[in-house]
Amino acid sequence: ALEILDEFLEVNPESVIPHLKPLLELCLQVAGDECRGDGVRVRALATLTFLAQKRPKALLRGGLLPLLLRGLLVPLCAQIRPENPDPEESWGGEGRPCPRHGAAQV
Repeated sequence: ALEILDEFLEVNPESVIPHLKPLLELCLQVAGDECRGDGVRVRALATLTFLAQKRPKALLRGGLLPLLLRGLLVPLCAQIRPENPDPEESWGGEGRPCPRHGAAQV
C-alpha cells in the first residue's frame, strides 16, 4: 500500500496537501512500530523523505515540522538489534535497509 502511495505522490503531490497531517501520522506510526518489518518501516520513512523534499513549505505552513521531528526520534533512538550489532553493517551487510538510516535521510 505504501508503494502505491509513493507512486501517487510522485504523480500528483498537490492532491495530498489537504490530507498531509493524517498521512504524516500514519507514516510516523508505521516507522516507529518495531513490531513491523524493517522493509515496511523504511518504506514509510521514504514517503516522509519525499514529502520533506518536495513539499517542505506545506509541512511548515501546516505546523507539522514538530510532529515530524518528534516522530523521527523513535527510529533514530531505537536500540540496535542483536543480529545487527554494528549500525554501519545493518545497511549494506545483507543489502537490507535499516529504519535508523531511513530516518536519518529525512
